[in-house]
Amino acid sequence: MKRTLLKIIKYLAYIVMSNAVYGLIIYFTYTWIAAYSAPLAYLINLVLIAAGLALDELLIRIYKSKYIVENLRKTKDAEKEFRLIKLQAEYFVSFKSALYLFYVLVLVASKLIDSGMTFFGENVSGFIAANTYGILVLIAFDQLIGQFAKDRKKMSEALEKLRRDLFGT
Repeated sequence: MKRTLLKIIKYLAYIVMSNAVYGLIIYFTYTWIAAYSAPLAYLINLVLIAAGLALDELLIRIYKSKYIVENLRKTKDAEKEFRLIKLQAEYFVSFKSALYLFYVLVLVASKLIDSGMTFFGENVSGFIAANTYGILVLIAFDQLIGQFAKDRKKMSEALEKLRRDLFGT
């Protein structure tokens, strides 16, 4: 029970920290780079979401690759290196999960602002308004990437079947 509670606390700490960092990046992008321009902030947000999802996918592919196996075998203490990777992976929460939480919080804050609550400053309210629909972009990109992966897998399986049928095992 204590171990499970500790794991949950570590997951939550990671997500909160990830959200804080991502939120600051998005906020400073909105204020400095986009100069309070909602359309420009939205476009930059699209790029950051796509990059975050791509990096998540890349990390998982690296862990599954032969490249990492070959590099670990070359090290003097592969078992120690594997334990370090396992420790990282054990407490890993994908950036995608952190993004979902961030945009859910933005969506909730947006609805609070729309209902007349004024405990957010003008800059923060503008930032939230500029990012309100970020969750829709995240869902769309996530679904697109998932569909692309499914399509690639189906095509790979179809080609493998064709190869077997054509040339035998």
